[in-house]
Amino acid sequence: MNKGSKYRQDEPIGIKELRESRGLTIESVANSIGINSDQLGRYEQNPSDTPVSIALRIASVLNCDYDLITFA
Repeated sequence: MNKGSKYRQDEPIGIKELRESRGLTIESVANSIGINSDQLGRYEQNPSDTPVSIALRIASVLNCDYDLITFA
């Protein structure tokens, strides 16, 4: 486990938790992937509704492997 981190790098983590651990706002991530912050908020609350194309962009912006993020 990384010092100061609540999760292990090999364990899945939610979109919101990962975004916050990176110190990013919902607005900055949403803008970076080309959606509005309300939509990203819905994906954070209901990750299984996240389209694969958006999920891949989220992983890219958050600088992590797609498999690290929980979308189920």
